[in-house]
Amino acid sequence: MPTTSDFWNWFVENEATYYGLHRMALDDKTYHFERLCLYLRDFHPDLGVIVRGPSDLGKGTLTFTANGRPDGFIHVRNLADHAPSLPRWDVVAFVQPRPDIDDCVNGTDAPYQFHRMPLKASGVYWLPLEPEEGDTSGKLDIILGFKGFDESVKGLGFEQVEENLFTIVIDLMGELELQRYLGQVHLEEWDPNRSYLGLYDILSYIDAYYR
Repeated sequence: MPTTSDFWNWFVENEATYYGLHRMALDDKTYHFERLCLYLRDFHPDLGVIVRGPSDLGKGTLTFTANGRPDGFIHVRNLADHAPSLPRWDVVAFVQPRPDIDDCVNGTDAPYQFHRMPLKASGVYWLPLEPEEGDTSGKLDIILGFKGFDESVKGLGFEQVEENLFTIVIDLMGELELQRYLGQVHLEEWDPNRSYLGLYDILSYIDAYYR
């Protein structure tokens, strides 16, 4: 298994490639991004990264993530804590809560371009569940889904649909918030007889009842 020093030495050698990733043709972008992801998966199978191109300040961002799975958290922290000086990059540990949800509230957010499953965060709904008997975790159990859930499962398989939904949840809640406050998640198709909440409201609910 590579060490964190091995990774950062390799990244420094290839830094210019990833700084210009957003300008590359799709095939080249995919190749280099997969190369980066494969290197990270040598540390842990759930380890990943989000690469954002330079901002107005001229810096790119590397956000290391364990995709919400706590077994990978130590590797995320180690990579971020041992990052060398990278003048053109901000290095972030864990996906952070989305700072602005107004577009989700208004339904004007852009869809996530999942393969054969374009879906907006504003199109995902949830409901809180009563804790199961004997549950002392203090975490929030929920029902989660969206209209067209059954059709997506038939086309893509349950695991892929579940992964896509969790990508959206992590993006809105932030990775550490999800792990700290979210318990069991049950996926289901839309039921017109239920009074659902928008996913964008979940942090407000947690603030009110779980902090």
